[in-house]
Amino acid sequence: MTTCYKLDEEEITDALGYKFQVQKEADKRVILNSIPHGTYNKITPLIKSGVKEFIVYPDDDSAETVRRYKKIFEGETVSPMKNHTLGRYGEGVY
Repeated sequence: MTTCYKLDEEEITDALGYKFQVQKEADKRVILNSIPHGTYNKITPLIKSGVKEFIVYPDDDSAETVRRYKKIFEGETVSPMKNHTLGRYGEGVY
């Protein structure tokens, strides 16, 4: 999530105790996921509908992340990487 709100903290904690790093980018603040997030095969419908570019923010194992997304673009189904989450992908925005 990117916000224009001024956040001087380098880390924030939500009501459930999860910690999120706050990254500064120019005059914006980017709140990073507490657990690596990956949409993996959930992007397949987007690819089929014509989306050709995605931004991937790889974690420590960037080569493996890129390999998995490459396979998805080639039509393969891949399993999510260990310790990654889809977050609240299936839930609506409220």
